[in-house]
Amino acid sequence: MSRRSNNARITPTPAQSVCGADSLSQLVREYMTAAASGNLPHDRRKRPRLAIPYIFKLTPLDDHDNLLEEHSTSVVGRDLSLNGISFSFDEEPNFNRALISLDHPAVGRFAVIVKIIWSKKTLIGLFETGCQLLGTVDGHTVHGDGESI
Repeated sequence: MSRRSNNARITPTPAQSVCGADSLSQLVREYMTAAASGNLPHDRRKRPRLAIPYIFKLTPLDDHDNLLEEHSTSVVGRDLSLNGISFSFDEEPNFNRALISLDHPAVGRFAVIVKIIWSKKTLIGLFETGCQLLGTVDGHTVHGDGESI
């Protein structure tokens, strides 16, 4: 495995480029393709949502798409929709874009680039955060210590 500095640069893959991947990764790509088509109900609450109560790795990105590994943390997924993903977070995000990844033996693995759209503090002190899906990342096992993804 090649080692990179903590500022590894990543390049998102357009949602339309579907390759032989895990079923969850395939579902994310299908959702993003449907959202890009513009053929959706106007009321977002009527759009399908998939509960994703799993622990994800969240790694912020800087303005040049470099991974900020030293700021990686775990978040708990809430749901996945045609346009985005939401999760619960211990603190209010102080970044605009991130890589969210999951590698779970029962549901598969995937990684997406997201843009933080909103975040609100819940009654129990966590931050519920909603993000727009921007792209998927192939070769999506995220390694610690700044290794390549």
